[in-house]
Amino acid sequence: SVYAAYRAHVTALLVETGYGGQIGYLADVLLGALVTELVLFQRRELEMSPELLERCWGELVRALLPAA
Repeated sequence: SVYAAYRAHVTALLVETGYGGQIGYLADVLLGALVTELVLFQRRELEMSPELLERCWGELVRALLPAA
């Protein structure tokens, strides 16, 4: 599935960071923040720009991972 491919990619990136927690779970959580329904809600109802969403997702990743 497409999701499995995305999950494998995010998991590989998390391994590269040296993250020592539940990598599969964290990959799912990070991908959950990018679910189409949520992003469309944020864009249409909350009027968040693509740039703001990108910045917020980056902040989420940095908050969850140790400094590399």
